[in-house]
Amino acid sequence: MKQIAPVRRYRHAEGFNIALAEQPTWQRILIRIVIPLGSCGAWIAAPQPPMVIPIGAAHLLEHLLSKQLAVAFGEQSLTQYHALTSWWTTQFNTWTTKLVWSELEHALEVLCSPRFDYEWLQHEQQIITHEIRQRDAQIKYQLYRTMLETLYQQHPIRYGVTGTVADVAKISLTELQVLHQAFYQPQHMTLWLAGPSERLNQLDRSGWLEAHPNPWINDQLPEEPPHPRMPIQHIASNNPQPALRIAYKDQLTIPWLERRLTSELVLEGLLGLGSPLGKLRAQGEYSGDDYFGYSAISASHSQPQALADLMQTQLEHFALTLDEPRLDQLKRHLLLRYAIRYEQPEQLLSELQTIERQQTSLEHLYKTLTTLDVATVSQRIQQHFIPEYRTLIVAQHSG
Repeated sequence: MKQIAPVRRYRHAEGFNIALAEQPTWQRILIRIVIPLGSCGAWIAAPQPPMVIPIGAAHLLEHLLSKQLAVAFGEQSLTQYHALTSWWTTQFNTWTTKLVWSELEHALEVLCSPRFDYEWLQHEQQIITHEIRQRDAQIKYQLYRTMLETLYQQHPIRYGVTGTVADVAKISLTELQVLHQAFYQPQHMTLWLAGPSERLNQLDRSGWLEAHPNPWINDQLPEEPPHPRMPIQHIASNNPQPALRIAYKDQLTIPWLERRLTSELVLEGLLGLGSPLGKLRAQGEYSGDDYFGYSAISASHSQPQALADLMQTQLEHFALTLDEPRLDQLKRHLLLRYAIRYEQPEQLLSELQTIERQQTSLEHLYKTLTTLDVATVSQRIQQHFIPEYRTLIVAQHSG
């Protein structure tokens, strides 16, 4: 089983968090600065007094800061540099072969004290507007966006990361400055450094203090009040063959890792070799995905409702017939998938940040999986993978 070196955590005298992840086989060092602010809110205690985060503001703020930070990282990093905003965090990333602590401090200072310019704001709003319009023209994204809007009536997950063109146009420079002042503070920032140990050990660690996992991480996510059963949704499409997503709304009050692993086990069982849906997946017609807020399969099928009914029947059959040998087989497949992910540097760092708090290894995943017995997985299907939590999004030819 693949080993991943434990994360060593520190807290700098100036307040920000530092996380070192040794990767002996890497030739370069990955620098990642993480802010616990995303499109759905923050992974830290709400500011006092509570503030409303405008839709799309976290992403727009990332755009405004990104170019300034790219310059701070230096010209050699510009081709490797990228930033992103997720539902819960904002990340700024680059690769380097040489770590200079003074340059890292300068980059953090830029994030804490950036330049806000109205013309720059307008420019970035135009860029994001263009990106949104390009994205909205894609049928896969239309299915995805409609799925979130149908599953969630109130939770901010329904708006996506960027928001709409109208949302972006309404965001003011003052709102971004207030947002920045509330969240882009040293005590909320984490500097992740991953690479070969000999290079990490060359860092000047004066002012570093041993620290526990970041205090701002919060796995308790708000649950949305229940609402009536979600009907089928139709989208106009130019494709002759209907494209669809069958999605089940997640129960956010279940611990995050347990929620994700049980859902992935269920999808692995439904789409595995030998199952009716698995045979079609082998032909490239189906794919499954599980993320925060939903579990779903995407497909191209001439009879969407019949496919949804088949999936529901297979779910009920799966819950009734699941036994320990079959569950053990699914767990092995799942661990293999995670092992493959851990071979990819970017994916590995994402897993380090989200899956674990104390340990970082496939052993941690395995220990969690061992707590998921047949009764637990079957109960999850019967309580979560049910028509009341299901929505069917279909893109059909409009001609």
